[in-house]
Parts: sequence; structure tokens; C-alpha cells
Amino acid sequence: MSYVSKDATLSNSPTVFEKLTTLNYGPLLLRTPQKLFEKIQAEEDLDAQIQYFAIYALMFSTAYGFLLGMYASGFQILASMIKIPLLFFGTLLLCLPSLYVFNVLLGSQLSFRQTLTILLASTYLMSAILASFAPILFFFILTTSDRPFVSLATFGTCSIAGFFALMFVWKAMRFLAEKNQTDSSVRVLLIWSLIYAIVGTQFAWGLRPFIGQKGVFMLFRALEGNIYVAVFRTIRTLLGL
Repeated sequence: MSYVSKDATLSNSPTVFEKLTTLNYGPLLLRTPQKLFEKIQAEEDLDAQIQYFAIYALMFSTAYGFLLGMYASGFQILASMIKIPLLFFGTLLLCLPSLYVFNVLLGSQLSFRQTLTILLASTYLMSAILASFAPILFFFILTTSDRPFVSLATFGTCSIAGFFALMFVWKAMRFLAEKNQTDSSVRVLLIWSLIYAIVGTQFAWGLRPFIGQKGVFMLFRALEGNIYVAVFRTIRTLLGL
């Protein structure tokens, strides 16, 4: 009879990093999302998917926050590295119960874990898109001192990433509803998408500044107005109106 020491068993077990590098849920989402929908519908490896999308979304969003904080440098970098993941995951947690309840009211057979997996996958997608924009935004930060322009560029990239994330949720819900032969109300999904967008933008407005001002550290600003008025004013400033 052969004996294997406890230390040897532990050394042979894969680490979290090794597990993440062997999984392919990210490429599957980007290239063939329908196959990912099928895995979610069959409740195949939901725990592994939740872990994968949560960790990578955290990594990508933290990297994007680091980049935004570089405009002001100093402690603003650390603040933005915390705020961006807080924004993404906070919005997810606030809107997850409403999406689950809406689907239950429509007769959906989706479990809470399946709903969570879909939203985490959309958060991963949004973070990955923002990370892909990082070199362009970094170029603007290095080549201009015009803060309104950098702010508007940030708003634009976040809007594009948010749009694709919501489209992913939309397609996933429609696909799973058809597979489960349940009603998928376009009107309800549209209402939830609007709620998600409003909650996310207002959450971002409350957590500002993300970019900050050069040489000045500010953790939070006083709550006033809303993000839509601020974007309109920024556009007017850039156009010289």
C-alpha cells in the first residue's frame, strides 16, 4: 500500500490562478455566446462560471480604475481602483433582485444562480471592453491636459461598454426563455434595462470623482445635479458655447 503525504496532495491540487487560466468562459462569451447560454440553461458549472466572471471582472475594472486615476496621480489612483469595481459590482447587487423577481413573475424557470451568472457575465463583458479601450484613453491622458475632454471620453467608453453589456443580458434572457418555453416580455426587459442604466449612472455620479484634478486629491464630491446635466455642460464647454 502506498501512502501520499498531505503536503504532496496539496501541492498537486491546482491553484485558483491555474484554474482560471485553464477555463475558457471569457473567449466563449466573446466568440460564441450562444454556447455559454446553453451552459447556463443546463446549469453546467455555474459555480465555476460565477468565480471566473467575478474575478476577471474585478481584475479588468481595477485596471481601468488605475488608468483613470493616473490623470490626477497620487492617492487618486488608489481611490479610482476601488471605486470602479465598487461601481460595477454595486450596480449588479442593486439590480439583481429586481431582474430575478421580474422573471419569476413572468413564469421564468431561471434560478437565482443562473440570473447571477448572467449579470456577472455582463459585468465581465463591460470590464473587458473598457480594458480594451485603456490604451486609447491612456494616450489621451498623456497627450492632453483638457480634463473635460478626458471626462467626456471616459463617459463615451463607459456608455459603449454598458450598451454591449445590456445587449448581452437581453440576448441571454430571450434565449433562455425560448429554451424553457416561458414568456419573455420585451417590455419588462426594457424597463429593467432602463432601471439598470439609471442606477449605474446615478451610482457613478455619487462615487465621483474618478479622474480628479491634477495635484488635488478628492475622495468624494458633494451631491448636486445629475450626470446627464454634467455631460451636457461638458459638451458645451468643449464646443465653446
